[in-house]
Amino acid sequence: YAPRLPKRKRLLQLFIFFTFKALCSLVLLNFYMASQTSVVQLEGSFLTMLRQDSGRIGSNFTRGSKTKLEAGSSNLTVQKVISNNALNQSKRNDMGMITPNLSDGTLQGKERLWDILQTRNVTQIDAAYWASIPSWPTIREKIYHTEKDNAGPIVYGLETCHAFQEATSSNPSQRRIAPAGLFNTGTNYLSVLLEYNCQNPHRVEKFHGNAKRGHGNEWEVPWGKHSPASARGTYYKNKNMKYTVDEVLPVVLIRNPYGWMKSMCRNPYTAEWKGMRDKATCPQLKEKTKEWEHGEGYIPVDVKYGSGVSHHQSLGNLWNDWYGEYFYEHTNSTNKSS
Repeated sequence: YAPRLPKRKRLLQLFIFFTFKALCSLVLLNFYMASQTSVVQLEGSFLTMLRQDSGRIGSNFTRGSKTKLEAGSSNLTVQKVISNNALNQSKRNDMGMITPNLSDGTLQGKERLWDILQTRNVTQIDAAYWASIPSWPTIREKIYHTEKDNAGPIVYGLETCHAFQEATSSNPSQRRIAPAGLFNTGTNYLSVLLEYNCQNPHRVEKFHGNAKRGHGNEWEVPWGKHSPASARGTYYKNKNMKYTVDEVLPVVLIRNPYGWMKSMCRNPYTAEWKGMRDKATCPQLKEKTKEWEHGEGYIPVDVKYGSGVSHHQSLGNLWNDWYGEYFYEHTNSTNKSS
């Protein structure tokens, strides 16, 4: 059996244990108290501090004419800050904090936004700030304008949703939606939007109503959101995933190629090409040679993915090749330009 420690050592261990436990309790208590402090209380405390400081400035700067002038200007500055803060506080008190609801019209057209805020434990919001937020119909009107304009986001492939549903009808709770796209197209943002706005009801039911666990949206497609479509079924970023590629519906982001190429110049990720760091000329698709007239002299681009390396004739061809694999049904190689 293990020999007993001397009494002094045992007491020291107990002292260290209880001291550590007390410190942890203080830290947790501090976090709890901070979470209970509202923004209005913080502003009130800050205002009180400013008033106290304004009373001290005159006594701290009393030596010499130059110092008195500095003290006077500083005092005026503090008084101005106090006055502005008091005015803002007064306006806020007049408007007040509200809980948007349909009975007084404050929730009309903003239901989706309020649902998102409630998932972050928001129970009240400043009335003036809430009133300044446009409603969802207004946002849609700004995006789409009118039906004749045919403006707004363009979605291809909606007709494939039914085929996906049919293929996964035996176990609908396994259906997933996952983003894919080239670098600098907003795949991370799309992941967040999908999580907050899309839910697989069959999967939510499987998790007993827990939409946070059962929403059914993945951060990226199994073969990697930036990897070309040819990697589907041959490369897996997570080899321990509990679903198949056939149970994942890719949502592919496409960005205007001209704006996308400028973004690639700022952040090329794993793509490499000659002149990529030259801010004056990037994106330059061809060398400045006489071969321009014959359609030659392109600057090739190499891209490293988890699934391997792809080679492209130019930065523009990278855009064509990558999206070509998703857009066209039969593509033999990423090296072939669409």
